[in-house]
Amino acid sequence: MNPDRLAWMRGKVAKDGSDIIALLDPKDRGAVLRDAMDYAQVGDLASEFDLTDLVADAFQDALKDKGSLSLYGRSVDVQLLLERVARIGG
Repeated sequence: MNPDRLAWMRGKVAKDGSDIIALLDPKDRGAVLRDAMDYAQVGDLASEFDLTDLVADAFQDALKDKGSLSLYGRSVDVQLLLERVARIGG
């Protein structure tokens, strides 16, 4: 793969991960998102379309990715969020 394309894709993965973390982070969700994340509802929706593993894995991967966490730039309780994300599969 072209090195420039590979670098772009790695940056995109970190950016997408930081966006996921922003959605999961219960602190200061801003003016756009006022409700807390409803993990049961996310789990139900993922299950309906047989995407439970994909959704849970994507959330977990984002929360474990140092690049995504660094780009997000705020302190986040990763362990707490991983426990909440585990509810999606359960």
